[in-house]
Amino acid sequence: MNVKKFSNLLLIFFLIIFILVNYAVLTLTNNDPSYNYSVKTYLFYLTSIFLDLFLLVILIIEIVQNTKGNNNGIFISKVSNIITLILLFLIWTEIIYGSVFYYDKVKYNENILLGSNNLSFVGSIVFSFYLYTICIYNKRKFLNSKFALLIGGLILITLFHLFLYDILQ
Repeated sequence: MNVKKFSNLLLIFFLIIFILVNYAVLTLTNNDPSYNYSVKTYLFYLTSIFLDLFLLVILIIEIVQNTKGNNNGIFISKVSNIITLILLFLIWTEIIYGSVFYYDKVKYNENILLGSNNLSFVGSIVFSFYLYTICIYNKRKFLNSKFALLIGGLILITLFHLFLYDILQ
């Protein structure tokens, strides 16, 4: 199994989790403590579910095309990368909205680690690593050291997100 197929399957797994969690947030009752915040961010979660589903379908189409030997999926690959970037932007937009406009302070958010669409920092790490993996996959000259680059990239992306988390807390 190549790196691209593995990263697509891994992203599909996380997308299913993200869709279920985002849907669970949308179905909160007014007895839940997070209800007031989730009502104000309803559009973020709804958009996130739609884009997650769309990306899920695109990735499945890409895997099926590559399995059949049809490697003309450059357009589909570009679309999946653009959707992933939009989802990253959506996560960070909600993090900024949640800390600045909802709580009136830049460094305060009640549950910044998991409290926005696509599980906030978890989604951001997953989407960032997916884009990084695709970039490494497209670089043919690094063929011998791809595994080291992937592990190093995962560590750097995670450390960067932990640094951002520390700044925002």
